[in-house]
Amino acid sequence: PADPTLLKELAAGYQRIADVQGSDSRGANLGQSRAALASYAKAIAFWDRYYSAVPTDRPGAMERLNTLRRNADLEALLDGNQKALATYGRAEAGARALAERFPGDQELEALVGDVLTVTSRCYREAGDLKTSLVKSEEALTITSRLAGLSPASLERRTAVASAEAAVGMTKARLGDLASAMRLYESSTRRGETLVADDPNNVSRKRNLMLGYSHLGDILGYPDLPNLGEPAKAEAVYARMVALAREIQASD
Repeated sequence: PADPTLLKELAAGYQRIADVQGSDSRGANLGQSRAALASYAKAIAFWDRYYSAVPTDRPGAMERLNTLRRNADLEALLDGNQKALATYGRAEAGARALAERFPGDQELEALVGDVLTVTSRCYREAGDLKTSLVKSEEALTITSRLAGLSPASLERRTAVASAEAAVGMTKARLGDLASAMRLYESSTRRGETLVADDPNNVSRKRNLMLGYSHLGDILGYPDLPNLGEPAKAEAVYARMVALAREIQASD
């Protein structure tokens, strides 16, 4: 059998290569998305072999799960939701199993919530709204509890805002527009607070712009089911445009 230390180094090395080649979630990259998928596949294979040999290495197990999640993000972008769902499913099962092995580990619980949020999006886009709602509501329960334990954490608060938006989008697709609006309003309020607390973070501003878009649409965008509040929608869109101009001015 291969040396576990070598397996870990190879897994981490291929993961770093994939991130540089074309990760969908790791910032600037070379735009080589297909090559990145191939490198992630190699990284996952080495992580699986390493984890089988050293199942007690929690940091190594976390890296394996993070690699699965990044791979699934890229699969969703390139190959569609069905393929990505299989990989997200592996990440979710692994995160749940690891959280059970290390009870009370908030970082692992946060990872479960994160995977559930992104998985709910895939189910929603695939048309399975029932499963999407179950996943997103569980994500919201987890992230809300963790944010309550660490109220100063920007990451925990961001996770709640993302989960709220995920539940809202599925509720909107199910026709529960009033519930969707309340969730969007709560998510954008959190987003505004996050931007105020971290004003130089462009990613947070872009997330808030997306939140404004969802809220404006549900209030009164004529080409989508809405609550018939065009004036309120226009005011929300104006905030979105102002934020876009602020981002452009800072570039």
